[in-house]
Amino acid sequence: MTEKISFVLDASVKGVKDIVSTTTATERLTAALAEQRGEVQSLNGQLKGIKGFEAAELRAEKLSAQLTETKSTMTSLSAAIAESKQKTTQLRGEYNLTQNEIRGLNQEMQQASKEGAQALQVKLKEAQL
Repeated sequence: MTEKISFVLDASVKGVKDIVSTTTATERLTAALAEQRGEVQSLNGQLKGIKGFEAAELRAEKLSAQLTETKSTMTSLSAAIAESKQKTTQLRGEYNLTQNEIRGLNQEMQQASKEGAQALQVKLKEAQL
């Protein structure tokens, strides 16, 4: 009977050891899962940071393209302004020449009308005589 009791005790002790071993293993797994959960959360945070950085890089590329296009537009507009200034200067010179010519013609008309008036007055006097 002692053997039976010893066997039952051995089986009970072994069962308790198995339960303790299983409990310990479960606790280790729970701790490992908690640690991995923290690592996954950290990795998710890093992933969000990387995605934000990639979005910023894409935005920077778009802005760089816009800057290049704007520089090109500014260069062409600058050339157009220079051409416009040149034409304006040329037209201003032509305008001044035209104004001088008009003044000269006005003076000639005034002299001609004085001379014409004098000639008409001479003819009038001759006609009256």
